[in-house]
Amino acid sequence: MNATNDIVTKLIADTTLISLLGITATDPKLYPVRAPQNAVEPYIVYSVISDGGMEEILKEFTVQLNVCGTYSQIQNIEKAIDAILDLQDRISITSSNYYFRWSKKVSGNDVYDELTDTNFRVLLYDFKLHSK
Repeated sequence: MNATNDIVTKLIADTTLISLLGITATDPKLYPVRAPQNAVEPYIVYSVISDGGMEEILKEFTVQLNVCGTYSQIQNIEKAIDAILDLQDRISITSSNYYFRWSKKVSGNDVYDELTDTNFRVLLYDFKLHSK
């Protein structure tokens, strides 16, 4: 979905997230579906978990962001993401294909993966948009 690319572009352009994640020209620190095996924390793994209603006039979908890092890193990154995405009707994402009309954080929970010794926070954001 092109809209997901527009959201990721908005996130990696944010100066606060650039600083918090350590984004570089060679490592955007935002990975689709799964992080590379050599990923260095902190980083974000994103995926679309629901794209229902995409044939309707007002399209709706949910994006999951798994923020990985130390607990304090995760808290600071979550605040920065909320400032960008948890804006309801004040959302401001530029897109060639869509008008973003609404976004809202609908969930957030902490997870620890013993197998990989990784802390992460699962964040869910709902979006409403329509085609240009």
